[in-house]
Amino acid sequence: MSAPRVSVIMPLHNGEAFVVDALQSVCEQDLAQLEILVVDDGSDDGGADRVRACGAPARLLTQPRSGPAAARNRGIRAARGAYLAFIDADDRWPDDRLAWQIAALDADPGLAVVQGQLQELHEWEGQWVATGAPLFANSLCTGLFRREVFNSVGYLDESLVYCEDVDWFFAAATAATAIRREPRVATLYRRHAGNLTNRRDLVRHYTLRVVAKHRRRLRAESS
Repeated sequence: MSAPRVSVIMPLHNGEAFVVDALQSVCEQDLAQLEILVVDDGSDDGGADRVRACGAPARLLTQPRSGPAAARNRGIRAARGAYLAFIDADDRWPDDRLAWQIAALDADPGLAVVQGQLQELHEWEGQWVATGAPLFANSLCTGLFRREVFNSVGYLDESLVYCEDVDWFFAAATAATAIRREPRVATLYRRHAGNLTNRRDLVRHYTLRVVAKHRRRLRAESS
């Protein structure tokens, strides 16, 4: 069996409400050589069963509850594609997302990551509608990555429950990783009651940890 062109990695923890819609948005990309790795991170709802029912190209991996960074790392290690992409179980992709990101990496062998923008969605009268302008964020879910960049920059810090992707992008910047940002929407981010970003205490704690870690990294680089 030939290797897929792109491996899509989805951490899943109690995402039954949205996971099928997220998977459908990936499957609707115009790409035949695609694998989807869903890493069930100790869910206790029916999300894993929904993934199993979807069948190929989604493949379910399971692990005890270890956090989103560990789930993404598990997916990275299992991935067979030359390019890696990430999606959360409650988000969606625009139809053309992979097409333009693949084209950007194909056209520039020196480019390690191409990022798009994040568009927030809010529920209004039973529909998910875009609110506010698209924005750039240090989010894994907005990028397409050459798989070898995780060997040069490193994997995600599994001690971080939140901000692990921000931490990774800080490390990538320190390593002078070639990253291009394109002003096109790559991720449709649902705002709902279960978002981790609603936990102000969690956001503050891990943001401060990541900033302090980055400062230590910069001092080590300059010494």
